Amino acid sequence: MHCASMESVYNPYYGMLAKKVCEEHSMRKTFQFNLWDLLKDFEGSEDDDGKLTLDTSSGGVDDEETKLKKVLNLGRLFGFLIGEGSLPLNILRTVNFLTASSDTKLFMEILLITFFDSIGKHSEIKSFGSGLKSKNSIKDMRFDEKLLMERIAKTKEQHLLLKGLQYFLQDSVKSSNLIKGKKQRKRVDWGTDAMCDIIDGIIGTQS
Repeated sequence: MHCASMESVYNPYYGMLAKKVCEEHSMRKTFQFNLWDLLKDFEGSEDDDGKLTLDTSSGGVDDEETKLKKVLNLGRLFGFLIGEGSLPLNILRTVNFLTASSDTKLFMEILLITFFDSIGKHSEIKSFGSGLKSKNSIKDMRFDEKLLMERIAKTKEQHLLLKGLQYFLQDSVKSSNLIKGKKQRKRVDWGTDAMCDIIDGIIGTQS
């Protein structure tokens, strides 16, 4: 986590390495506790003027650029791990999306974008001739919801988390300017719409 957070640009290698490490139960728990500690830091990382003041391991304070880099890199790392199924979606149950700090909101925004990007890559329905490049290739992208439903399944009893996610997806993720490229935009648009529909179905059947 420390190495990933220090890179000037996120390096996917750390995600693949963390995915391998998370095959061990004890390491999955370690990542889970590290995430919760990180979120606690984010919630306590703003002073009265709204400036970022997260302490580093050396006892100092991150500057704005370093802090932003850390938030985005770790958001991408955890989004990838949750999307790949290495960590469960319900580890986000400690997040209060209504009262979250700006740090937490930014972290969750890039995490969920990366989550949908990862899920979308695995869920894209390949059609005949899809290997050929065409102007309509992005417009014609279609996805299977099975994997997304599997990721959400473990949260079905946690309605507060589901409602918080639904609110945040519609309020922040859907229109995020952190989305890069048309393909990622397509995956995120699909993911947010599909996830909100799935959440409606879960809450509706259990209410």
